[in-house]
Amino acid sequence: MSQKIAIITSGGDAPGMNAAVRAVVRAGNAAGFKVYGVDSGYTGLLEAGNDPSRIRQLGTEDVADIVLRGGTILRSARELRMQQPEWRQIAAKNLKDLGIGWLVVIGGNGSFTGALLLKEECGVNVIGIPATIDNDLAYTEWTIGLDTAANTALTCITHLRDTMNALNRVCFVEIMGRHCGDLAMYAGIAGGAENVLVREVYEGKSTDEIAKIIYQNLLLSHRRGKRGSIITVAEGLGDGRITKGQSIAQLLAESVQALSDADNAGLDVKSAVLGHVQRGGNPSARDVILASQFGAHAIRLIQQGQSGKMIGSQNDMVIEEDITLPKLDPDNERRPFKQHLFDLALLLGQ
Repeated sequence: MSQKIAIITSGGDAPGMNAAVRAVVRAGNAAGFKVYGVDSGYTGLLEAGNDPSRIRQLGTEDVADIVLRGGTILRSARELRMQQPEWRQIAAKNLKDLGIGWLVVIGGNGSFTGALLLKEECGVNVIGIPATIDNDLAYTEWTIGLDTAANTALTCITHLRDTMNALNRVCFVEIMGRHCGDLAMYAGIAGGAENVLVREVYEGKSTDEIAKIIYQNLLLSHRRGKRGSIITVAEGLGDGRITKGQSIAQLLAESVQALSDADNAGLDVKSAVLGHVQRGGNPSARDVILASQFGAHAIRLIQQGQSGKMIGSQNDMVIEEDITLPKLDPDNERRPFKQHLFDLALLLGQ
């Protein structure tokens, strides 16, 4: 077995990636492996043949004091060339030329797809560690970054609520999550949102239909004396129905405002898009612990020679499953929706 392991962080960054890198390096070193970090994900892997500095060995000292740092010290990228077989062959050759026998990929479904194709087409041994604030990998209950992003969104919601209450306003707050509404739902429950709008519940309904439902709920709340309201919206709710420069939160706010104006109901409706602020910041304790567990487990799987595995969490236990394309398609294999949490959000948001 090769004693060399490479790590990449790929796709959108997630708080806790550095903690995962640290765990792989330290657990790997303790097990006798040489661990190498690849600069800028698959991009660095593709360009390492011409620029060997893109891959460097990491020792214990190189990952000191990064456990609570946001972002990724290895940097990341979205590398479209990996969609082409000839470029995957180049990536595999660059690893082979350096004598690296294993690749640990820290990222989401697109990153794992690249890893799977490297294994199937090029014989590269791969392990996947899930890091995405969207939590949209169906096989695992938690991904690295979700908890921190939910807390970041919660801070923003708290600040927005102060203004909404002061001026008797309603605010639709758009939160990341293209295929999975977990982030919007968790932040909504924790932030006392009056409603939570996620794709899993409202898929297939038009913006106007959703706006009418929310408008009636808002009327009831405000007639009971509610001064301000927060409604969290997962960005995936607007897939295919918004144009560039628009947001689903903005469209819903405009639709509800139009209904209020027509009825002379007096609602003052705003929208806010949290955007990439959700990706940054120091990881939470939960994300650091999860990332540390996943990184150490990756080394155990490598010691056992188990290639093609993606690590996850079920019932607070670390698990692994085979990487397969169906499992990486969020539309094909969605995690069972947490209906009980959605019902709780509605009950407590009245």
